[in-house]
Amino acid sequence: MTDKKSEYVYSDDSDNITDILMSGTDTADWEREDNEINDRAIGLIKKLVTRKEPVLLDAGCGTGRLLPTFAPHFSHIIALEPDAERYEEAKGKLKHLGMAHKIDLRNLCVEEYRPSGRIDVVLFNHVLQHIGCNQIDTVMRTFGRIQDVGGLLLLSTCHSCTEKDYFTKARVVGSKHTEEEIGEEEFNSLTAGGQKGLLQSHFFCQKSIERILQQANYRIVDFKPYHHSIAKNGCRDQFVAAVKS
Repeated sequence: MTDKKSEYVYSDDSDNITDILMSGTDTADWEREDNEINDRAIGLIKKLVTRKEPVLLDAGCGTGRLLPTFAPHFSHIIALEPDAERYEEAKGKLKHLGMAHKIDLRNLCVEEYRPSGRIDVVLFNHVLQHIGCNQIDTVMRTFGRIQDVGGLLLLSTCHSCTEKDYFTKARVVGSKHTEEEIGEEEFNSLTAGGQKGLLQSHFFCQKSIERILQQANYRIVDFKPYHHSIAKNGCRDQFVAAVKS
């Protein structure tokens, strides 16, 4: 299949900002909580997905980090990555792991994807927080369009511990990670610009996530804040599972 090449560029080149952020935490705790969330997601897949040959859409797979974890539970996987460099890295990783035959990797944005068959599960891992506010409904409508009733959406994103959303921009200065709060207008401008070395994030309160999913006709079946160790007040991230109504 010929890929339509995306022009999107992910601003955290080589995950440098994320890696520096993690280096200031207890890495073992970070990885343990990640693994617990993955186990939680796989448990939901086993419980809620009944088709004998289920299909997964990894919408924003990055360098393919989660594909080996979820691949054993699906007969086929479509993995989308709009950033050309990360797409090439994921392609090399899949070839090295001998998984290229099972995974259809495409250099596409979510909105550009047109499925040829049923999608049982959508994995949307730490992508939503980098999308402009005016694009969220479009992306969520795409998931609603490609999934049948009963389809499972597995979402991980940044978590606001307050009752309001907020936005940040992060960069690396020397060997230190700095993160400052910004307004929605600046955040949306950064999502459009894709500036290398400057990572913008949207921290969603629980009510916002509930509203976004409800508007896309998804019903939440699981909610779990996590990554306690790196949050200034509570948890930095949240895991949400929802079923298409």
